[in-house]
Amino acid sequence: MIFYVVTEKHAFTINRYLESWGRNLLPQVRPVFYEQLDKIKSLPAGTYIFSDLERLSPEESEMAAQVWEQLANSGQEIRLLNHPTRSMRRYELLRTLYEKGWNKFNIYRIIEERQPERFPVFLRGETDHAGNRTGLLKTPEDMKKAIAEMLEAGDSREDKIITEFCDTSDETGRFRKYGAFVVGDRIFHDHLFFSDNWMLKFTDLEEKEMILEEREYMKINPHPLESQLKEVAKIARIEYGRIDYSMLDGVPQIWEINTNPHILERHYLADINFNHPLIDQSFFTRRPECWTKVRISPENLPAYQKKYQSLAIARITTQEYFSQQYEDALKSLDTHQDSTSQIPISAMKRTDEKPSPNKLLFSALKFLPYPLQIKLFEKIKGLSYKILDIDLSH
Repeated sequence: MIFYVVTEKHAFTINRYLESWGRNLLPQVRPVFYEQLDKIKSLPAGTYIFSDLERLSPEESEMAAQVWEQLANSGQEIRLLNHPTRSMRRYELLRTLYEKGWNKFNIYRIIEERQPERFPVFLRGETDHAGNRTGLLKTPEDMKKAIAEMLEAGDSREDKIITEFCDTSDETGRFRKYGAFVVGDRIFHDHLFFSDNWMLKFTDLEEKEMILEEREYMKINPHPLESQLKEVAKIARIEYGRIDYSMLDGVPQIWEINTNPHILERHYLADINFNHPLIDQSFFTRRPECWTKVRISPENLPAYQKKYQSLAIARITTQEYFSQQYEDALKSLDTHQDSTSQIPISAMKRTDEKPSPNKLLFSALKFLPYPLQIKLFEKIKGLSYKILDIDLSH
């Protein structure tokens, strides 16, 4: 069995795949939620993929690491991917690649003293997958203003980063984003997205040449950059995830390794032109589980299908090729251990230190007027506190 450890809120990535393209893997793949790890008393022997690492708090990462170590030391034939505390997150990886001279752009936390060496830059979250929080900020003054506005809106400073803009557009101004999956010791292609916008989350251009270019990219075997991307995964200490990158002067510029990426989802039909010359008509009878006849209005379509519905269907050939690569890679991870063999698990999430008696006492008195709290506290503890008159109007 393969156990996909994931946050409950973001388990849709694996679940949507298993209910459509990945039905062949249903007997072999089972999601496990991080939120349940401190309640689970035992886990079966098998392969464990620790996904969604970037979304875990430090306390959750430490708890997951306890489970990892207990599985690793069980004496069973266990395979473990993505250590919860040793694998690099986005910030550490991109800083490391820049310092090695691989990436041509640097990255900064807004809470650190260092300032960007070149502009433009943009702000984004360190642990989310929402993309840029700002447009391109061309000067230090623009950056400071954007940070001030972000803080004024109540956003936290702790998880925001500044990224130097790296222009990877071609001579026509068009951007490409490549995605390559790492699964164990395998590297294979996931997608090639096109856009006139520098921040690509999905492809948003529909041209025959682009669809054909993506198909060609998917089927290049071996991957021309395979050794380089494997080295990136090795540096990051990540064995499962999708490496997102673009090309600059023949060198991959790594944006991130997403440890819980979208895999594949079912296609929904709206007013799609099925006569598109690049749509493989035989797919609908060959893989009926991957699409639905239920017609929904275009505005309710998933985002990746909303803008160019026929493009989403025309990309089926590419997705089908990826699906086979992904399925084969997952199957190669299976240790085929007897899943009835249980390994005892005891994991606890670290919590803050126990509050002091003084804090507990103040907490019990907090509903009283503050001067009265102090008087009672003094009487109970035999202490003397002076209440300062502070002008809070400024």
